[in-house]
Amino acid sequence: MYGGLIVAVQRGNFWMPPLVVLLASPILLASLALTLEGRGFSIFDLGRQSWAFAIGDSLALTTAFALAALAWRKMPADHWSRSPSWIVASLAIGLLAGAGFHALDTKGYRVVGAGQALLSPTKLAHDFVTYPVLFGGLVCVGVPLLAVWGWWSWYVMSILICVLVWATLVAADVTRGNLWTAPGVYRLDPKWLHPAWDAQRFRPVAFRQ
Repeated sequence: MYGGLIVAVQRGNFWMPPLVVLLASPILLASLALTLEGRGFSIFDLGRQSWAFAIGDSLALTTAFALAALAWRKMPADHWSRSPSWIVASLAIGLLAGAGFHALDTKGYRVVGAGQALLSPTKLAHDFVTYPVLFGGLVCVGVPLLAVWGWWSWYVMSILICVLVWATLVAADVTRGNLWTAPGVYRLDPKWLHPAWDAQRFRPVAFRQ
């Protein structure tokens, strides 16, 4: 998915990147929630689920990558950002970001007794597929645009606004929902975000009391 996203943007195909973003985030996670976790479409419940995921990925980031594709139509054909080394390095950055996000969540999940959710299919897919694809993709195609035109160009500024909308939704996720007293944990209840998972039997189970 990452390679398809980068190729589509670099070729200036504005309609394909949003489809890849949808495939890497809401479609992927909804498919896992339906087929493996038996949760239906509860992952889109805006009262309990992440707004950054349900709204940000589906609207803000799809728009950002579509705009990036339009901007890349004007990128020099021999620009360094088209090299395989930059594309691979950006993916590595995305993987590190996903692993870091997972590590940050690990403490918070365990503090509230939701450690079993860390191995659920949707949690692993979000942190090690969705996050690397989207974060690494933004780095790969966004940083070169900043380097060539600066933040004040129309395309770059529009992309930055989309990313800012996504970041605002992340901040909203952190500050809404259940007001836990434990320090350093997110306020969204992870027991609603992902199910407890039995990795040996490969099935959802009830959270331990």
